[in-house]
Amino acid sequence: AIVGMITVTWLISRPLMIALAGPDFAASGGILNILIVATGSIFFGTLFTYMVVALKSQKQMIKYFLIAAIVGLLGYFVFIPRFSYWGAASMTLMVETLIVVFAYQVVRKHLDLKINFKVLGKSLIAGLITLLLFWNWREYNLIIILFLSSLVYVFLLFLIRAIDKKQIKELFNRVS
Repeated sequence: AIVGMITVTWLISRPLMIALAGPDFAASGGILNILIVATGSIFFGTLFTYMVVALKSQKQMIKYFLIAAIVGLLGYFVFIPRFSYWGAASMTLMVETLIVVFAYQVVRKHLDLKINFKVLGKSLIAGLITLLLFWNWREYNLIIILFLSSLVYVFLLFLIRAIDKKQIKELFNRVS
């Protein structure tokens, strides 16, 4: 779902920002592209930090949160004056990624956690194909591109067996 969210956002970011804030904000579509990856990172960061809490290892995370805060603060002071909002968005992505890495390390100290990257790899392939298929039409129509690219992404996930019929039915049953 995260790869699909990022893929579709990359396709519609500029038209979305124009629709939401007007043509003067078209350039902020690129910023949204960075921040949507940070949002995906936040998902994993939250997942791992919840695991840290479940393992009662919050104290171990304090030093890592401090490191991430210092890196972020220094990065903001260095990169915002130089690169403006691009620097701010990039540092946000960096800090959120650091939290993922640190929380994962704390969890790994307590659990023999093995992550299956097979589904992630297939999701990345489906996302890349979706991007390639819709890239030249990304400025066409926000709603149509949003709908069609999402549909194609889910179809590709099914086609390359990243998900199966049962999972698709469960997904639609949860939505309704």
